[in-house]
Amino acid sequence: GLYSYDGYRLREFRQQEGHPRTLGDNYVRALLARADGSLWVATQAAGISIYRPESDDFEALRHDPGNPDAPSSNGSIALAQQADGVVWIGYGGTGLDRYDPASKRFEHFRKPQLAHDTVRALLVDRRGDLWLGGGDGLQRRRAGSAAFERIASEAGVADGLAGQYVYALFEAGDGRIWIGTQA
Repeated sequence: GLYSYDGYRLREFRQQEGHPRTLGDNYVRALLARADGSLWVATQAAGISIYRPESDDFEALRHDPGNPDAPSSNGSIALAQQADGVVWIGYGGTGLDRYDPASKRFEHFRKPQLAHDTVRALLVDRRGDLWLGGGDGLQRRRAGSAAFERIASEAGVADGLAGQYVYALFEAGDGRIWIGTQA
């Protein structure tokens, strides 16, 4: 589930069957705090649950096979936000989504645009570049570009990231990108 801590006690948020304004799934994969005070919760099987503090409940963003403006999947794994409020959502087998909260529209990315349809880690760096780690190494989409480029992840390159699962990304204070892999 999901817990908040106010310095004195824990408050639990859990899925409640029959109550659509609760947490969608108790298996939480990633969190994203937004400037508007909302908390985006990526869940294993129920899409994105968005906590709204003013109403103390959740709104759901869920996959709808007939709607191209819906998330690609209900199994979200990673979240990142650009400075302009655009949210990136990584999935365990259906690629990557770009969600624009202003238009409430999704843009979907898959192979061959991506090296792999599993996206495990996302990072928007201080320059606004999007980094994504997945089932076949590391990619970057520079701010203002539409292309995803492989970073140290070309097949056959010794000591590269090709074929490795990237699970964690972090930008240090000096701008260096740290990459955590499965192996």
